[in-house]
Amino acid sequence: MHDHNHSVFQGLLEKAQSGDEQAVEYILREFDPLIRKYSYVNGMPDEDLLSELRQAALLCIRRFKCDKDDMENFFREAKDVLANDEL
Repeated sequence: MHDHNHSVFQGLLEKAQSGDEQAVEYILREFDPLIRKYSYVNGMPDEDLLSELRQAALLCIRRFKCDKDDMENFFREAKDVLANDEL
């Protein structure tokens, strides 16, 4: 990942983890296309799954450490949260 993008994401993540709701909303908007992509089951949108994926993304915002990770790992962690039924 490009260093500038990483530092921008890291700054947003730190703000979100400190309780900045605008930063949380921005991160969720950035990931929304990917969240929606993974919310389809048998070619149809699944609203329950969409809700679970959004909850997983919120959990990852709280947990994610940006020092050694990047945005790609962020969504990978969200998938792990769902796989381990941590919601």
